[in-house]
Amino acid sequence: ESGRRFALFIDEFQFIKDLKTWRKGIFHMMRSIYQHQRKTVYVISGSAVGMVTDILNSRENPFYMTFMPIEVKPFDSDTARGYLTEGFRAEGLLANDEALGLLVQSVDGVPTWLSYVGQKCVFKARERQDKLVDGKNASDVVEEMYDDPLLKSEIEKDLSKLGLAVKSRRILGVLEVMAKHDANSPSRIARLLSEREGKPIPESKVLQLYLRRLLEYGYVQKKDRGKYTIVDPILIQHLKRR
Repeated sequence: ESGRRFALFIDEFQFIKDLKTWRKGIFHMMRSIYQHQRKTVYVISGSAVGMVTDILNSRENPFYMTFMPIEVKPFDSDTARGYLTEGFRAEGLLANDEALGLLVQSVDGVPTWLSYVGQKCVFKARERQDKLVDGKNASDVVEEMYDDPLLKSEIEKDLSKLGLAVKSRRILGVLEVMAKHDANSPSRIARLLSEREGKPIPESKVLQLYLRRLLEYGYVQKKDRGKYTIVDPILIQHLKRR
């Protein structure tokens, strides 16, 4: 009525797909509302890249070719260093090259974890009443982050949600053997999982059921032919210490 434009942001958009279990055709309903709105802009986001891609690129889906996808990838080294430097500067701090290099390398340029280690460095610098974030400060933050109860709790919550979403606890075992044994091929994952559970688990099941779902939810990526890696470096370290 006012003539103003309205922006609607929907995070973790892929989970709306689960609502179809109780509301049949919810995507069709949303699309029918959306296409008649002239002054409303929708911005969606989701951490499960494979699922979001399927929703947006499948011809059978009501949202086919509706949105312009932009994939947010980890920052490269220069961008990550600049991100941290600007954040420290905003807090009245400076960081030396040793600290920046250590922080960027430890989180592999993932924006969420860059923010986390950056904030922790700020807290430590303030505790010391220091204006410099140095290598010792950064090293302490990286070492302590894996023992942070809040961080561990949030990661475990996400893993529990994954197990519930795919209706399988074994998928968490797949992630664990990948992290603890640097296993990246379906055959090796299947062998380690079989040893862990004391019963044979076919490679085809690991590939078709578990790795496919982990790709959909954005936990792993396919690097080379037949090779899979866990995307999040902090998740890898968490699982190794589990």
